[in-house]
Amino acid sequence: MHGYYWKRLNKLAEFDGGQFSMETKEGLVFRGEIRDCYAPNDKNKRVLISFNWLSERRFVLDNYWKSRPKWYLIETPTGSPYLDVRFTTYYSQPDEDRIKMWGELGEICRFFKKGDHSNLVRCGDEFVPFCSLHELKFWQAIIVALSIKK
Repeated sequence: MHGYYWKRLNKLAEFDGGQFSMETKEGLVFRGEIRDCYAPNDKNKRVLISFNWLSERRFVLDNYWKSRPKWYLIETPTGSPYLDVRFTTYYSQPDEDRIKMWGELGEICRFFKKGDHSNLVRCGDEFVPFCSLHELKFWQAIIVALSIKK
């Protein structure tokens, strides 16, 4: 069982510039880059988050008719500049430098610091995982190296 670290919520500013993901009970997944986040009061069990951008995961068919995830930019909710996440429990993941929490409606939320290997990176109109971006560049470099005629 993981320990619960209430002091970590006081340090949410460490996640500014990082990313936040939320998976709903219905299976919808949202991920966005955090502009600003804070917990107004630990006793209220809520976190307020504003985003630089917010995306939604959908599934599309690739050229081989296999389903693969694709991230789409979505409009941030109008009204309040903050997403108000009310939660029941959370814990700190010190080995990954993340926070995981469970929302009142059964959603699973995660906070990732800037530079986390699983963060999404915007490439034009598309979002790809940071680790996939470097993997793609690696394979492109190998193809270029192999195609150079000597």
